[in-house]
Amino acid sequence: MRIVAGIAKGHRIKAPRSTATRPTQDKVREALFSRIFQLIPDARVLELFAGSGAIGLEAISRGAQNVVMVDSSSAAQATMRDNAKSSKLADQCSIVGATVDSFLRSNRSLFDVVIADPPYHREETSDDFVKGLLEGEELLNALVEDGLLVLETHANYRLDLPPAWCLHDDRTYGKSRLWYLFKHPVITGESEPS
Repeated sequence: MRIVAGIAKGHRIKAPRSTATRPTQDKVREALFSRIFQLIPDARVLELFAGSGAIGLEAISRGAQNVVMVDSSSAAQATMRDNAKSSKLADQCSIVGATVDSFLRSNRSLFDVVIADPPYHREETSDDFVKGLLEGEELLNALVEDGLLVLETHANYRLDLPPAWCLHDDRTYGKSRLWYLFKHPVITGESEPS
């Protein structure tokens, strides 16, 4: 993996040595940032289920003000620290070792962009991390009024969107699907994003 664009373009990113981490492919990251490039300069970005931190570091490379990267895996945290240091982007990122749920419950910061790549839905345990994220108020409260949430899921995932969220767009890239969501203005009492 490499950082695709910006001040650290071409820098190699290591992935954690774990089967629990599923790094976002370079082509999917490139497509994601091509869609939201105008939102990134000076943005406060939150990366959930961060893994290698590739998405957060890509955001910093492209001009984000700062990035908070959250992952509960100690292997992922160590890899993120190495990647941030070797890419010379460490000063603009914070690495948080916590579950996403516990981080969101204690978080008091606001973010312009939140990017989440949760584990795929597990049929055998009925674990649906996307559903859990979207149904709670904590993620809504972490976004500024016109903030954007980008979710990465398996291409075949069927998104059951709670009323608090508004789907702006979705795109499929091979086995991955990116969903672009805003807080629903009718539910939250805010104006439509422009």
